[in-house]
Amino acid sequence: MKIIKAIAFACMILFTLIAGKCFVVSSFDNNDDDDDREGLTIVLTNAETTSSEVVQSLTQTLTVADIASQSAQYVNDVVVSDPLSYSCDNPSGVIILTIKDLDRSNRVSVGDDLLLRYTNCSADNVIVNGDLMISVLDAKGIYIGHFESGSDWLFTLSVNASSFKVRTENKVFIVNGEMEIALQFNATTALLETKITNNTLALDSGSQSIISAMDISQLINFSIVPSSYSLTINSLKISSGAQSGTFNATTKSYPLSGMELLDLSEYFIDLHLPENGVINISGKNSNADVSIMPDEWVSIDIDIDGDSISDAVISSTWSEIN
Repeated sequence: MKIIKAIAFACMILFTLIAGKCFVVSSFDNNDDDDDREGLTIVLTNAETTSSEVVQSLTQTLTVADIASQSAQYVNDVVVSDPLSYSCDNPSGVIILTIKDLDRSNRVSVGDDLLLRYTNCSADNVIVNGDLMISVLDAKGIYIGHFESGSDWLFTLSVNASSFKVRTENKVFIVNGEMEIALQFNATTALLETKITNNTLALDSGSQSIISAMDISQLINFSIVPSSYSLTINSLKISSGAQSGTFNATTKSYPLSGMELLDLSEYFIDLHLPENGVINISGKNSNADVSIMPDEWVSIDIDIDGDSISDAVISSTWSEIN
């Protein structure tokens, strides 16, 4: 089971800024004073190629959330017993599931812990090794994760990663920390809500980045054809241990929409391009409003020095900047 890739759009926005020759760079001072005003500054550049630690951090977080969410499949079916072994997408990979049945119900229930131990396992097109401890915070409903069942369900899990190693495209990163994932489906209204939050998640791929104060929400209305979709980034901070910067992203007055053509059997698919919405990306002394308009048009309004006066506007289309 996978959650919808809520963070993927934030990644796409940042790639958009880079492709539009609007480079997100670090702004920091030399004092170790933990100044909250330090952050990433958005400036114009003609660089042909750039590297964004922000994009990398978001992508890595999304990958771990995807992998962790598979624990939902065990809630309905697993009877507590000795450790269970599951094969991965690759022949040599294996997942060992151990359940701490704290209430001795002999089933997975609220308060139980699921230890997922990955060994050379191919999951979501990456190779993973290490342990994820999944704590079941809430679980209601008969068929959790099954939308076609016509039943209400809710699943909330806390994910604790400890030296969890992920290899993708010959690159390796190690994850330490926690996040919380909540999924709720209302069968009567056919609304599905997902929320990803965390306090601190450390990502190390040579240099360390810290994701904190993450609060991302999404809503899908299956009762409409095509299904409507909205994404809201309520808060997000990414701090680089190498550069001591912080990045913040929030939506503007209305959320993003038009990103999915879904039915109940097609929930776990990648995000499509949005049809409308505005997202603001802000740093220490600068910010950019990214506006998505009909017919695939995108406008990026940049305020470099934080004086609330537009310094540059980039107009393009998704097909040109992707």
